[in-house]
Amino acid sequence: MMERQFVAGLDARLHHKDANIVLQCACESKTPVPAAALAAQAFNALMACPGTRWDSAAIRQMIEDMNGRTG
Repeated sequence: MMERQFVAGLDARLHHKDANIVLQCACESKTPVPAAALAAQAFNALMACPGTRWDSAAIRQMIEDMNGRTG
């Protein structure tokens, strides 16, 4: 992440899918998972960006872009 290498080591789409599974299970068991919900929202936003085949480290780039920052 620090070296700004966002090429997929593990495709962020898999993390996105898994985060949604966690939220579904939490909902079914009525278990609050605020940190998982926050992570899921970050992955939702990342999926809307070009480059969704990036590693999940690209969340850093997405947050910088949302705040008008680079590098």
